[in-house]
Formats: sequence, C-alpha cells, structure tokens
Amino acid sequence: MQRDSKILGRMPYIHLRRGRYKYLAQPPFTKFLGPWIAPYSGKQANRPSYEKQVIGALLFDLPDFDEAGFELHYDFQDWQPFYWHGFSQTSYYTYVLDDLSDLDGVFRAFRSEKRKDIAKAERQLTVGNDFSPGDLHEHHRRTLAKQGKMISYDREILERMFAAAESRDGGRIWCARDQAGQVHAGIFVVWDDRSAYYLISSIDPDLRSSGAATQLIWEAIKYCSTRTKRFDFEGSMIEPVANSFRAFGAIPKPYSVLSRTDSKMLRLRKAVKMVLGHP
Repeated sequence: MQRDSKILGRMPYIHLRRGRYKYLAQPPFTKFLGPWIAPYSGKQANRPSYEKQVIGALLFDLPDFDEAGFELHYDFQDWQPFYWHGFSQTSYYTYVLDDLSDLDGVFRAFRSEKRKDIAKAERQLTVGNDFSPGDLHEHHRRTLAKQGKMISYDREILERMFAAAESRDGGRIWCARDQAGQVHAGIFVVWDDRSAYYLISSIDPDLRSSGAATQLIWEAIKYCSTRTKRFDFEGSMIEPVANSFRAFGAIPKPYSVLSRTDSKMLRLRKAVKMVLGHP
C-alpha cells in the first residue's frame, strides 16, 4: 500500500497452484510473515484506525484465490482486521529465549536433564561447522527414512537458503560427530539483528541418547549471542517437542495462524472431512 509515493504497508506471500485451485501461502521455511506497517507518528488513539486502514487495503489488493493461509509473527497481536475480511484464526505457540546477553543465566535456566545431556555429549562428541547443505539434507533424508518418513523439502531449496544466509553472515550449519566420524545430529540456524531461528534439525534416531541435538542447540545459542538478541526455537504443537523446547527455559509465545477459503468446493471438502473425522 502506498500513499503519496510513501509505502505504508507490505504483505508478502507466494502463489501456489494445485490442480484447479489457487493458493496464497508462506514461502518454504518461513515460519512467520504477516503485514509490515510503517511506523505511526500520530495520536495513539488513532493508531488502531490507521492499522485497520493499511491492513484492509493490503487484503483488498490480494489476487483472487481459492484458499489463503498466513502465520503472523508473535509481535503482531491484533488480527481483527483479518477477521473483518473473513479470515479465521487459530493460536499456535513458538518458544523463545528473549535475551542472549547473559549466557550464564541462559544456561542456568536449562533444566538439569539438558545440562546433563550437554556434559555427556561434550565428553564423546566433537562439534564442527564443516557440514555442507547437501550433507545435512542427505543426513536428514536418511534419518527420516529410518523412522518410515520422507523428507519434505528439496536439497536445492536448502542450498539456496544457506548460500543467501551465509553471504549475509546470517546462517550456519553445525554437526556433532563421534570419534569414529559418525554424525549424530546436524542443525541449520539463521538470524537477523533481532533474532536467531532454529530452522532445521536432523537427529539420528539410533544415536539420540548421545545428547548431540542438545549440544548443538547450546553451541548455536552461544554463537548467535554474538550476533543477535534472542533465539527462537520456531515452536511446535507436538507435546514432546514443545516440552523439550521448554526445558531450555524458552518462553512460550502465541502467534496467529490465519486462513480463508473462498472456494465453495474446498469448503465442502473440509466440512466432509470434519464430519468423517479426518484431519
């Protein structure tokens, strides 16, 4: 949205097509987006009206779609303008270490089992950053296959993301190996000047007890503390994963997942699935 050549708001999204249906969605590996609104300098009482106007204009300018889904950053709490434009909302949670400036304090906030995992891993594993995006993708593919699962992203996407992040000093891959050179776990973390984001984790299920994943997260937190302010685990609604993130002392933060279905056929399909009890 522009006014007098000044940009007042932006709404990033991507176009997808599946068969006959058109979708608006988030880019791959982009946990949060939502609108950006230019800072408001008027009276505070007029700010809600200003934001409503900007978001309304952005939503009015969306292209035709059959279904749209957006996940708003947790700093963006007022989703009412989306509601007024027909969107429904569900609250999900991410987990965040808000202040990385006191690493001793961050470590003390870890539950005892996390500190024990780190000590155990440090006795038997070596952390390195010589793991390429291709190595991480292949390790992730193999570890998921052991669990009867398939990897959900292409190697090319990971390589492009890593290249873009590395060129801006905004991303790094870590891995943990034992003395035999066997990789126990690998992670990919990106950051900007506000926060680091725990983007990808690959853990060998046969070697999970080594504590490698916890060790790598701690190494990433220490490294990112010199580059940004906070560490975002990027959340999960899966109970064991959520409990693991909480064990690092991370604070749960709710964020809005918004959706709107304009296609009558897609709405009918959803209704049928709900009646039949399918997800």
